[in-house]
Amino acid sequence: MSNFDYIEPVNDLDRQKYLTNLYHWTSLESALKILNYKNIYSKIDLGGHANFHVQPHLKNFEHSQEICLKFKFNGDHKLMFGDSFNTKEAPPNCSNSIYHLILSSWNDHILGKVPFGKLSHWQSNVYPNTEGLVFLGIDRLHENYKKFGDIDTNKEISKPRKLFFLNNESKIKAYDRKIYFQQLKLALDNAEKGSINKKFTVHP
Repeated sequence: MSNFDYIEPVNDLDRQKYLTNLYHWTSLESALKILNYKNIYSKIDLGGHANFHVQPHLKNFEHSQEICLKFKFNGDHKLMFGDSFNTKEAPPNCSNSIYHLILSSWNDHILGKVPFGKLSHWQSNVYPNTEGLVFLGIDRLHENYKKFGDIDTNKEISKPRKLFFLNNESKIKAYDRKIYFQQLKLALDNAEKGSINKKFTVHP
């Protein structure tokens, strides 16, 4: 049997609520690109699918841990058991489905040994050309980037005077960095406003 044989639809409304909110951690620059194009996918996974978690908490395997985007999925929710992480193939009839990858044993689950709330969730996949993904907003910033969230995009940043001191170069670099992050913050704010409740595609 293939891993795709271990798929179970989630029809219970209470269980669907547990899986409703989807969180995606990424870099600030990648987040801006995702919002501008309204498209999200993985460059690392063979299937090119978009990856999410059902809780916003960081996991140690996240590649970028700067900003968390929040989504929901309007469509069928399905549990997928087993190791399906390194396959290029998408499950059959996946165009209206999100797959919640479960590490817990399929046999233990169907025998009732592991209740739904105790299942070990790895990630949730939306495969290419699937419809139903909707952006809800920027959920949070990593604690190391809290100052980024406090940037005043309307405040003019004073340019350092050209003085012939050894530390002048470092002041100019610091100024350029402040300008870059202020512009990035403004672009992200505008991109978020223009993306909330919009449908997103998954096209590698």
